[in-house]
Order: sequence, then structure tokens, then C-alpha cells
Amino acid sequence: MRPHRFGPGHGPPRRRYPGKTGSVLLPGICQPPGDRGERFLIRGSRNNYFMPTDKNAQEAYAGESQANRKYSVFAEKAAAEGYPAVGKLFRAASEAEAIHAKRLLFIQNAVGSTEENLKGAVEGETFEFTEMYPKFVAEAKEERKNEAAIVFTHAMKAEEVHANLYLQALEAVREGKDLDVEKVYLCPVCGNVELGAAPEKCPICGVPDRMFREVQ
Repeated sequence: MRPHRFGPGHGPPRRRYPGKTGSVLLPGICQPPGDRGERFLIRGSRNNYFMPTDKNAQEAYAGESQANRKYSVFAEKAAAEGYPAVGKLFRAASEAEAIHAKRLLFIQNAVGSTEENLKGAVEGETFEFTEMYPKFVAEAKEERKNEAAIVFTHAMKAEEVHANLYLQALEAVREGKDLDVEKVYLCPVCGNVELGAAPEKCPICGVPDRMFREVQ
């Protein structure tokens, strides 16, 4: 699902975007094929046209999502520097921004069935590891920004894992089943996800299994 990759969405008012019958793809949150960014199907937009409120909602969603993650990191920094109350303030603000982002998704009709959501997730993650991040990695290496290249590479490899896991989940859901796993583990360094058990070491970034966190 995505710090952020969303563009501002400069599509002119009342421009029709391709999609399923009764649907519209919005720029920024809903990128047409070939554009950089995540793609979400926005269903039921008024008359299938891109309206100013649609643009406002997607820009607000991008800003709130970014602020949510940023304030969470700020909270950790404040606590580490000995300002626990400031950390709590940042955590509260982070959660508040998440509330705003969630509500903005719903007013855009961007939350479908689990099958629809998995399809969109596969598409978004596939775009990232096949098109977006390879370009970012190459540019970072060309500029000799090694740390950025490592971060982009880790994210690229993790997004491929995510896409494959979403495909497994999609197959199960289409059969009317849940994923046949009891435990899911997350690498706190690179974002790798493992089903069933944590590996001896992360295949992407190499951290040991004790670093993995079980997702509840």
C-alpha cells in the first residue's frame, strides 16, 4: 500500500480518465498506465469526470499520509532526545493525520472489496518494483548517493515480495478462502514480509531473525 509517491495531480477539470464502466482514474492517487505512482480505482465519481473536489481530496490524502509517517518518526526522535511529552504530542498528531487520510479514502470511494483491494495492491507494488524503483536506484548510483541507492534497492526488493504475497492472497480470496498462515513477520529495516516464520536472516537486508516483528 505507500511516503510519498503521490504527485499533485494536474489533470484539468472535467477530464475523463480510462477505467471500468462507472469508474474514473484520478491523477496522483490514480495514475493512468505509464505514470509514476500508485494506482487506485476510484469508483462512482460524479458523471465519471475529474472534478475539483476529487483533486482536492487526493491532494489532501497525499499530504495527510505523508504527515502521518513524518510525525511518527518525529515522535521517536523526540523521545530519544529526552522529550517524552513532545513525543506523545507527535504521536497524537500522527494518529490524527491517519484518521484524516482514512476518511479521505472513503469519500473518494477508494476502498473496494478485499478482492478489488488486492488487485489494486498487486498493480501498485508491481509498478514500483518493475518501473519506479529501478529508475530511482540507477539515478542514485549515477549520482553516487550510495545510502539512497541502498534504501531504494531494499524498497524495490520488498515491494516485489509484497506483490507476490498479494497474488497468493488474491488467489485464496477468489476461492473464498483466507491465507493459510497463522503468523506474519515484518522486517523493521527493509520492510520485507515473511509468512509462517521469520527467516534466519532477512534475504533483503540481512538482519537476524530476532529483529523480525510478528504482526498482530
